[in-house]
Amino acid sequence: MAETGVLLDAFTRVYESLHRTVADLTEEELIREPHPPIGWLAWRVTRVMDSNVSRLAGLEQLWIADGWAARFGMPPEPADFGRSVSHTREQVRAFRASAELLLAYHDAAYERMKRYLETLTAEDLARQLDEPQYQPLPTVAIRLVSVLENAMSNAGQIGYLKAYHRLGGWFPREASKDAKVTERGPSSRAKARDLKKISPFGRNDTECHFAPWRPFDSAQGMLGEINIPGVVLFNIS
Repeated sequence: MAETGVLLDAFTRVYESLHRTVADLTEEELIREPHPPIGWLAWRVTRVMDSNVSRLAGLEQLWIADGWAARFGMPPEPADFGRSVSHTREQVRAFRASAELLLAYHDAAYERMKRYLETLTAEDLARQLDEPQYQPLPTVAIRLVSVLENAMSNAGQIGYLKAYHRLGGWFPREASKDAKVTERGPSSRAKARDLKKISPFGRNDTECHFAPWRPFDSAQGMLGEINIPGVVLFNIS
């Protein structure tokens, strides 16, 4: 279905971005100031995704069911997904996880998201959630877009911090001047996983720019004829 295909492509881009930017980071880079550091932000991307898609699918979070909390040395709290109101500066400063662990947890959450999206119909996307604290009531589609917005925001912060640490700022031309790219599109994104060919920004030299920004009304049109009165992106942070 075209609607879920757009969402799957977007979540796949987040998945690929994390692998490009996080895989070669050192332990010191993952915790380096300014805070929140890259490691914590990468963890938060996945916690928000896991907690939301699991709730939508009626499943226990991977964080708990598959023992990821224990692997991170953290309590199996379902509501602990890096909300700014619950994580203090001290907790953020104390966070430790390797790049391998961060990416492994994200891989598991991405696979769950992918399987969930593949089951959805247009009616499923338009289903309102029983969350009266929000008005108008959010739909499944709106919640998924909110999760995606959060993931892309955090992924962008991670990319900027990596560039800041390695180059002193966002200078894609400096980072990519030695990159060699012969093609573009999905196949080149896959080849970007070869870390020898990518910059600190996580993109090859033809991919260090971003796709044009689309207003949300355009994105809504891409998701099909879903009746979403008074579109609101709910803050899940």
